[in-house]
Amino acid sequence: MRKGHAHIIFGPIGAGKSTFALELSNKHRAIKFSTDEWFKNLFFNDMNGMPELSWTFERISRCETQIWSIAQQSINCGNDVIFDLGLQRIADRDRIKLQCEEMNVEYQFYCLVADKNIRRERVIKRNQGTGDSFSFPVSPEMFEITDGMFEEPKESELVYTKYVDTGKVA
Repeated sequence: MRKGHAHIIFGPIGAGKSTFALELSNKHRAIKFSTDEWFKNLFFNDMNGMPELSWTFERISRCETQIWSIAQQSINCGNDVIFDLGLQRIADRDRIKLQCEEMNVEYQFYCLVADKNIRRERVIKRNQGTGDSFSFPVSPEMFEITDGMFEEPKESELVYTKYVDTGKVA
């Protein structure tokens, strides 16, 4: 039986990852896994104001662990999966790549890019709570913190990564 493929999306905040994930999901008839959606449904109501980053990252890690568990089953059943996990850090992307390789799964990484001002405007618009990519509001402070966390792909990642400039898309 054919194993499914993993499509792994990363990029800075507001680059269009969630929108791109929806498009890929439709194109490949694949199951989309979004950390934002899981975090919102499992933990958002537990927050009282802006949480500490350590609190947030611990819960994101839990989401990713459960997402990977379900994704593995889906891949083994021959289904393609779309990972919209953020993957801001090189170490996170390396971890996902290693997991795919250990499962002997074909994968494709996509790095979404757009000018920071375009991304900021997208987040402001998304904060209005409309559209398919809205999960929860992002404050200007959280935008800056998250934007500063993004690590550009290292040279070795470029071999298996497609760049998608979402700033040029109308």
